[in-house]
Amino acid sequence: MRVRQDGAWIETPESGETEAGIQALDQSFVSLSSERTRLLAHFTPSYPAVVSIEQQLRALRQQKYLALKSRYDSRVRTLEKRISALETKVLAKKEELARLAERTMELDRLTHRQAELEADVAKYTQKVEDLRIHEDLDAGNFTSIRIINEAVPPVSPSAPRKVLIGALAASLGLLFGVAFAIIAEFFNHTFRNEHDVRSVLGIPLLLTIPQLGK
Repeated sequence: MRVRQDGAWIETPESGETEAGIQALDQSFVSLSSERTRLLAHFTPSYPAVVSIEQQLRALRQQKYLALKSRYDSRVRTLEKRISALETKVLAKKEELARLAERTMELDRLTHRQAELEADVAKYTQKVEDLRIHEDLDAGNFTSIRIINEAVPPVSPSAPRKVLIGALAASLGLLFGVAFAIIAEFFNHTFRNEHDVRSVLGIPLLLTIPQLGK
């Protein structure tokens, strides 16, 4: 920030809070500007009172410049301290994340190694059990074998089941015989008596010839 050479007043930036000293400078500038305007209406710029007011206005501009510069420098230093503190925290977090990543990788390695060891334990436990069984079999020490039920010989042969087969054969023969009789009756078109002639042909029967014996 610098004092403008055209004599214009340095405007106070809107930042929420304005210091009392800067407000007093603004009020003094407004008052002196009004007095200078009033004097210039009657006197030339070289008039001593006008020159004195100009000097006071330049002094006020310089004071406001220094006040604003000091204010912004203070804020910059505060922000730099905050930035430095945040950088320190960020660096600490990065180091913590790096350690966490290393621990995570180590945990993965240990978990994998644990799974391998558990598989080895299961494998060798099975081998030990197989060896114990073989040793018991070789020594005739069947401590792990017991009889649940004794074997009993059957009193009758399991096959062939003659009664069942005979019943099924008789049932099937009867069923086929009935079916054959029904089919043969259905397809037989021979006249057996006069009733068949009348019912089928619809004409009266004139005479019948009895069957002669041999």
